[in-house]
Amino acid sequence: MVLRFTQLLAVLIAALAVSTPTATAQDADPGQVTRHAVQAMQRVTQATVGEIRSTATRGIHLIQELDQNGASDEELIAAARHTFRAIDRQAMHGARRVNMIAARTIAILREITDDRRFFRIVVQARAQSREAIGQSRQRAHHAVQAALEDALGDG
Repeated sequence: MVLRFTQLLAVLIAALAVSTPTATAQDADPGQVTRHAVQAMQRVTQATVGEIRSTATRGIHLIQELDQNGASDEELIAAARHTFRAIDRQAMHGARRVNMIAARTIAILREITDDRRFFRIVVQARAQSREAIGQSRQRAHHAVQAALEDALGDG
């Protein structure tokens, strides 16, 4: 709960930092707006990837512990499913935050410039962030699945 609140606060601060130039649109630097947005997306991506890794690690440890304590196949599968759902939720929320930052930045850039390269940088950073989150999700799923298969194979 504290981690989610901290992350939400970080996203809100990043969004405010990105939106600050709108107050003085004529003086806003599109390069600075773009840099702030890319950095915010990178922070969200790193936090999301870290959360996904932690969740996968906890899930793997739980599956191993359940297996060592003689849990049934159903209990092992339920633990894996719970972990998969948590990983998916974290990936979805991280991607949503990245989308929010990118959308807000595009809106700001529309107000201050027509130079398409800034828009391309934001769109590319968004795609890279979403890809990194997706890859982390996939790696976590594979690791949890491997732990489950190992535990089921012990029976």
